[in-house]
Order: sequence, then C-alpha cells, then structure tokens
Amino acid sequence: MAQPTRIAAALLLAAAGVAGGMAAAEGPAPVALPKDFRSWAHVRSMVVTDPEEGMYGFHNVYANAAAL
Repeated sequence: MAQPTRIAAALLLAAAGVAGGMAAAEGPAPVALPKDFRSWAHVRSMVVTDPEEGMYGFHNVYANAAAL
C-alpha cells in the first residue's frame, strides 16, 4: 500500500505548489485540486534542508481514503 500513498502525496504536493503560486509562468497548465482534498488525512510533515534539492522546504503530506 506504500505506492498509492506516494502517488497521493506527490499529487497533493504538486497541487499545493501550484496553488501557492510557485508554478513557473511558462510551465504547463496548473493542476486542479481534487474536489474532496480537504477531507484527506494528514500523514506526516517533513523538511528537506538541502537548498539544492528540488523539494527543498517544509511539506505536509496528506492521503485520501484509498491511499490510507
């Protein structure tokens, strides 16, 4: 069951980045947030401390019922 959790987490992180205004102006079209994302469960928080890493920063990871 680890794979669905990773997929849900990756989708939510990508959506959160777009919603937070972090998308490049010339990048692909914004990703729409899932309709029920507010009902997802908080799974964990993580910090990536290396500024050279693409996921640098503080992240909250959420999962939907199927991923849990």
